[in-house]
Amino acid sequence: MYRPLVILLGGSDGTGKSTIGIELAKLMDISTQIGTDMIREVMRSCVSEKMLPVLHTSAILAADLAPVHYKYPEIYGFIEQARQMKSAIESIIRRAIVEQRDVIIDGVHLLPGILQVDKAQVRLHHFIIIVSDPEEHKLRILGQGEHRSRYKIANFVRGRAFQQFLTEQAIQNGCHVIQNRELHETVQLIAGIVHEYDEEAADNGK
Repeated sequence: MYRPLVILLGGSDGTGKSTIGIELAKLMDISTQIGTDMIREVMRSCVSEKMLPVLHTSAILAADLAPVHYKYPEIYGFIEQARQMKSAIESIIRRAIVEQRDVIIDGVHLLPGILQVDKAQVRLHHFIIIVSDPEEHKLRILGQGEHRSRYKIANFVRGRAFQQFLTEQAIQNGCHVIQNRELHETVQLIAGIVHEYDEEAADNGK
């Protein structure tokens, strides 16, 4: 039975996840790419704001909804939205298994260690994309449009805190942390890691 390839590209805002996903899909001939923002939008249409208020705001602004004494208040929105979207993302992966379809999923909601996936049925690779230099990260965000940039720069500290959290979680859960310095280089690196793993798995009869 064919084990579909599922590549998860997580990371904070402005790290280039979606662009990397597009180029990676071209390089690896993967026809399906889904952003977690799109999944969240579908969920918003199905679940009322009264029931899940965090889901109906941005992950950055949701920090203002953090309970008193919450351990990570500045990244509360990212973590809570990821938890609320967990089942939906897992459903997409299960569907990919049923259809034997390779897929790339990208977005801020892909927390390392949170998804429950049967790895015997899927070739799962989870990458966290980072931009280490704060000034470079700001410049990347500024390229996302004037209105969006003002909004993101105003909340830049939260985004950087979330990147640090993601990096720590990735290391703890055995995910790859990829520094996105240059698009072509990053895409080639990710594709190389995936191919190398698949070759080793084939040699070991997995």
